[in-house]
Amino acid sequence: MTAQVPDTLIYDSKPYDLIGIEGSGLPSPNDFGLQPVMMHTACYRGFYCTYAIRDERLYLSGLTVRTEGGEYPPVNGVHTQVDPYGSGTYEGIHLPVAFSGRLRLGGDFIPKEYIHMGFQSPSAYRTVLNLAFEGGRLVSVTDRSEEFARLRKKPQRPKPRSLMDWIHHRFSRDMDKED
Repeated sequence: MTAQVPDTLIYDSKPYDLIGIEGSGLPSPNDFGLQPVMMHTACYRGFYCTYAIRDERLYLSGLTVRTEGGEYPPVNGVHTQVDPYGSGTYEGIHLPVAFSGRLRLGGDFIPKEYIHMGFQSPSAYRTVLNLAFEGGRLVSVTDRSEEFARLRKKPQRPKPRSLMDWIHHRFSRDMDKED
């Protein structure tokens, strides 16, 4: 198995990996008439997004997706650039996102914490932020970096009960995920 390409969120002019989601309103390729298929082993879901916060509002600014038929209609008036492998990248979408809930961001990834499957854990980052949104407007930011640094130092972390539980856990971006 392979670690997955995370979505990215630009906050305070810095890129962060989007490692946790709780809420509703994030767009998916299906919202734009795109049916994603696996891009490669590092992108089983067939797409990844770039979000940005500007003036305290959440925007979809980029989307890379692979579709089975290679059809890529415009997204918010933006046409795609198709790479030699058949994936399309939309840049500069600037589409407001009416997300309500929380997003967890990870920055300053620690290479020795890398796990070669699914999405990386919050404890694998030096910087961990929880951002809360209402209707796409940023309402609060909570720095959780110290909490996850303490978790990282624990000698033994709890293990899932079965291999399938572990795989499901690795591919989850649940906000309760800690290790």
